[in-house]
Amino acid sequence: MPMHSHSSLKVNDLRRIPRCLRLLRRPSTSGFVCVLAALLLPPGSLPAASSDEAITRRLGSRDCLMVTTREGTQVLEHNPDRALIPASILKLFTAWYGLSTFGDDFRFTTEVYLSGKNLLVRGTGDPALTSSEVDRLAREVSALLRARGITELETLYLDGTAFAVGTIPGTSGSDNPYDVLNGALVVNYNTIFVRRLADGTIVSAEEETPITPFAVTQAKRYLLKSQDRINAARTPVEVLALAGDLLAVFFERHGLRIGRQVQGSWPQALGKPLYLHRASKPLSELVRELLRYSNNFTANQLLLAAGGLRTPPPVVLSKAVRSFQDFLEARGYGEVRVVEGSGIAGENRLSCRAMTRLLRTDWYPHRDLLHKSWKSGTLDAAMSYAGYLGDHAFCLILNDRSKHRNLYAAREELLSALRHRFPSSGR
Repeated sequence: MPMHSHSSLKVNDLRRIPRCLRLLRRPSTSGFVCVLAALLLPPGSLPAASSDEAITRRLGSRDCLMVTTREGTQVLEHNPDRALIPASILKLFTAWYGLSTFGDDFRFTTEVYLSGKNLLVRGTGDPALTSSEVDRLAREVSALLRARGITELETLYLDGTAFAVGTIPGTSGSDNPYDVLNGALVVNYNTIFVRRLADGTIVSAEEETPITPFAVTQAKRYLLKSQDRINAARTPVEVLALAGDLLAVFFERHGLRIGRQVQGSWPQALGKPLYLHRASKPLSELVRELLRYSNNFTANQLLLAAGGLRTPPPVVLSKAVRSFQDFLEARGYGEVRVVEGSGIAGENRLSCRAMTRLLRTDWYPHRDLLHKSWKSGTLDAAMSYAGYLGDHAFCLILNDRSKHRNLYAAREELLSALRHRFPSSGR
């Protein structure tokens, strides 16, 4: 619940006092009662116009705000049609695009093929191929092969050719997990969570993930702390190496020895898969986690996978973005401009009017997927919130650094003011 601070009382409530003091000149008690009410009533009891003016006065020319009812009546606005850098609230559009394309119950798949004693693992873009998923895949495949009398493979082929992505705009290839590469066959979000012991030994920092030779190599190169989760695969070759090493360890745990690993496509026709691994979680749950943790990698995997249904293989970012843009324009969101799906790029643009329309119409059936009643966005150049204040849809985007000394502090103060203005908001 919002806290009513003394500062909020002075700023908002004391605006009523000048009018009340004028009433004190009259021979009645109404002026005295008015002053007491201004001092004692909670902020939610203020006249709406007074609160609205206090809120909009804090906004600059490169900020936008819009609050509407469920039916679309505008309650509060400031530059609602100005297209600004949205930061991570763009993920609401990307999530809606993915859910509209695949459906809530869709599950990503990873394909496994067998030819003699050669095995191919072919990725199709699963964003959540975590250690537990890889373990389950290896266990199921090993059981199928043991039933055929196979306990050793000559070659493990790794195929990530379904995506040809390159660098996502806004990423920089740093150690940070939000800078990881996207790809068709990716494990653990292209990250490793590792610890360096006092003697320099590198070990896994999570029980479900075994340490692998490739992970040790990358940790020695990039781990700056005694323990951290880091971006472990900076090139497409490293992406498949990270996946291949983890697959090999789990296969061997389940009694299937691997002779060698080879990156690249299967040297023969694919035919029928030996095993089709289906993700444990449906897309609705992946979206819930995507929004809760604001996972840039997952957002762009979803953009690429959805675009892949509309363009010939391999999936290329520019074509996937064009498909997303066409989708938005066909549904009346032509003012939204995207260069990727997570909001990390400063070239993305959307208006508060577009976002509030999405929230009260197309996103409304999925509103329970929000961890809170709203989604935040955070970039050096932009701070934002979008979601629900009780029965109202709202969007707040701050891009005006000349108006705000600290964009983050300004965003939090404005959210607090909005929650006072709409006191039933929040979960």
